[in-house]
Amino acid sequence: MNATEINKTVEQTIEQTVTTVESIHKTLVNRFFEILERMEALRNPVKQARELHDKATGSVYSQIRKISKIVSDYVSSLLPEHAEVPKVEAHSSAAKATNTTKPVAKKATKKSTPVKQA
Repeated sequence: MNATEINKTVEQTIEQTVTTVESIHKTLVNRFFEILERMEALRNPVKQARELHDKATGSVYSQIRKISKIVSDYVSSLLPEHAEVPKVEAHSSAAKATNTTKPVAKKATKKSTPVKQA
């Protein structure tokens, strides 16, 4: 995989994550507003709050996407077009972490040192 492909993958992953978070956010907030809108006395103020909330959060998620794109474009401009990224052996450190055999400790031997007499 070259650097451009990795950057594109990261960009797509960020977009998918933002979309997922936005969707969950909307679902939760809509339930909250629906419950409050059932109360006659709160219906109009809640409707106004919902409209304000939707505009604000829509703007926030839009800005997150724009910033992500700007960062991605900047990173792309720094990378050579077809630079190959060295493959990292992920399993080697995992194998070390899961190694259950413990080295046998050598028994310490105390060496006696002669005491010098004055």
